[in-house]
Formats: sequence, C-alpha cells, structure tokens
Amino acid sequence: MSSMHRIVWIDNEIRQHHYPSCAAIAERFSISVRQAARDVEYLKDSMCAPIEYSHSHKGYLYTEGTFMLGHVVMTEQQRHGLTYLANRYAQMEGEHATHLARLFRRLIDESPTEFADQAIPLFPLEPRQMHIFDTMQEAILSSVKVELHILDEKSSVKFSPYKIYTFRGENYVVGYYDSIQKIRFFSFTTISNVYRLEEKYDLTPLLRQAEIMPELTYEPEVAVVHFDVADYAWTFRYNAKQMSCGKFQIEYDDPNKLIAALFVCPCLSSIESPRWLRNKYRHELKRKLGLPLQ
Repeated sequence: MSSMHRIVWIDNEIRQHHYPSCAAIAERFSISVRQAARDVEYLKDSMCAPIEYSHSHKGYLYTEGTFMLGHVVMTEQQRHGLTYLANRYAQMEGEHATHLARLFRRLIDESPTEFADQAIPLFPLEPRQMHIFDTMQEAILSSVKVELHILDEKSSVKFSPYKIYTFRGENYVVGYYDSIQKIRFFSFTTISNVYRLEEKYDLTPLLRQAEIMPELTYEPEVAVVHFDVADYAWTFRYNAKQMSCGKFQIEYDDPNKLIAALFVCPCLSSIESPRWLRNKYRHELKRKLGLPLQ
C-alpha cells in the first residue's frame, strides 16, 4: 500500500477527532513507527498540513479547520509517464529542474530511489515507444529474450536485450542478435512491436565470442572558418584541416561552444559556412558588442 493511502487515513482520523498517533498508524498499516512518523512529516512539510501533536490527546490534530487534503486521480499510464519525467528532471542540473523532479514525485508519491537503476528514455514519450521501453526494461531485469518486429520487415528477430540508452536524440537498445551471433543496436523508431519471451539468456559467454556490428557512428559537424593568422588554427582547441591560406575546416559538436571559442581567439576570425552558423555567429557578435541586431 502506498503512503498516499496512509496519508488519506491519517487525515480522515484527524478530522473525526480520533487523534491518531504514530504507534496507531504503524499498527493499522503494519509498518514501523519510524515510517509512520515520516508519513506525518510528509503531511506537514510537503502537503503543508497544520498538524501538531497533542500531549493531552496523545495524538495528532489540525490547528486550522480550513485545511483540505488535495487528491490527484490519474491513470496508471499517466502515473508511469510522470515517473519518467521525475527521473529525467532529476538528472538535469539547475534549481528549476530539481523543483520539477520533486513536484512530479510528489504527484505520484514515489520515493527518489525507486527507479534509480532504470534507464530513462528521451522525450516526448510516445505510446509505442513507452510500450517498447517497458517491455525491454522488464526483459533486461529478468534476463529473458524478446521477439522484435522491425518496420518494413516481414520476419521477426529473437534478441537478448542488454541495455537501453540514448544517442543523438533517439532511444536505442543494445543486445545479442541470436541468428547472426552479433551484438546489435536497434533504434526504437525502427521497432514496430516487441514481445517478451520466457527464454532466459546469459550474456557473459555471448559477449566473449560475439562480433560487434557497429551501427552508431559518430560524425562531428564541420564548419569553414577563416583565421587572419593561419598558424593559430593549429593551436585551436578543435580539429582543423586546412583548405587554403587562412581557411580551415573545423570539426565541432556544439555550435555555441565553437562560437564561444572563436570569440576569445587572439586573432580575427569568421565563420564562412554553413550559412546558419555564420548568421548565428554574427548575431551573437552584434549582441555582445551592443550593436543593432537588424
């Protein structure tokens, strides 16, 4: 039984002037007195209930009669989605993200560590990808194989999933492809359906002998940059390939970091292509110099 059921019971007991104590709560729900005390603390600190202990009644009461316990009714699918959101925001930096993570956990009444070991998919969450994620995650935790149905392919694939992760804006699963005896990556977007099989697998011997089939190849973006002092390009923090005098191909991952590096460049520099990056560079330069953006 979740703590929310206990909170509702405590609230009802207080309203009926039964003055529940931690010992009474623990006995009613077969939990420890410490857990019962945490429920009371949650009611007071997280739900802002005006609750206090009455020594004369040897139990808790409300000091204000206007307090109302809020109720949130949601479907299991909505609850599952909020669980993912809570964990997703918990992994982000910043006070705003932390606040949202706490808010979502409060709505679903989950402890912070309940899903700590599960992979978190990217958003937005689509029903099909949610189903794929759930089935894959259960199979991984149980070490059982799955049957994959790939888009535009008539035959199914028997697959031993190992891990779910994200790469460049997509969700992927990596595991052992039985028929070709290789480690394979599958994007969730290429999977039309997945079924759990009750066939156990052990990846340890498989990983020793399997040949890895690479599918996720990282290709950095390339910009053409002109340096007034050509020799500086060889000391630039990014990989550079000379095209002509002063003109270089620069490999980069994050356009904002590239622009920031060019701003602190000791010599004059400019981006020649791609056009969108050149315009972004000029826009940021005007903004820093306080010049009109139009």
